[in-house]
Amino acid sequence: SRAILNQTDAVIAPTEKIEKLLKSYRVEPEIHVIPSGIKLDRYSEASLEDRKNIRKKLGIGQDEFMPVYVGRLAKEKNLEEIIGFLKDKTDSDQRLLIVGDGPYRETLEKLAAEQGMSERLIFTGMVSPEDIGRYYSAGDIFVSASKSETQGLTYMEAMASSLPLLCKRDEALTDVIMQGENGFLYDSEEEFAEIFRMLKISAGFRKKAGALAKETVTERYSIKTFAMSCLGVYVRSLFERKGAGVRYTLIREVAG
Repeated sequence: SRAILNQTDAVIAPTEKIEKLLKSYRVEPEIHVIPSGIKLDRYSEASLEDRKNIRKKLGIGQDEFMPVYVGRLAKEKNLEEIIGFLKDKTDSDQRLLIVGDGPYRETLEKLAAEQGMSERLIFTGMVSPEDIGRYYSAGDIFVSASKSETQGLTYMEAMASSLPLLCKRDEALTDVIMQGENGFLYDSEEEFAEIFRMLKISAGFRKKAGALAKETVTERYSIKTFAMSCLGVYVRSLFERKGAGVRYTLIREVAG
């Protein structure tokens, strides 16, 4: 990484977490933190009817509280922590929807069976990108215990789907989750349980936090915002190499 990046004029990193990692590698060019953008329409266009249809397809009651996880099923995603936190069998009116596939799926299914949770965990397997927004819409909150994310695009997708987030504290989420507003970060099982109960019993709070989550992602993580931020890095790099004439020519062409 150091050998390649030290030959560049500038480096773009998706989060401060990765910026710090690259600096620890002794990467010398200036590092610009620009979160990757997502196609917001794919997630914001899912309707109440989509929610009902997905729940009906999966055999989930319309009134059941359902956290959703979306992503690759791998050991580093730490999904067994979430499963362990939700093992209380007295809560028969909640499920956990796990969307995605990967090498750790069989291990997770075995864990669910050992804890008597097979009926409450729903594994969908792979879902096409065109349909993924409908599966987010079927959930009530988004959960994750991963600490391996470089940025975590599924967090952005969930927010675009108006879902509040309940995620293990991680440096990649520092500027994403505003604690108690558009979601929550937790450090312990007790903290997870307390926040989970609050989100479960208050549909009004979930709706408010979900609206703020969508507002956050719309302002910060759209494709347009990403493109314009990247353009700024290119313009600055060209200016430093070739002078003001290049800079103003580029700006004039973009404005046109």
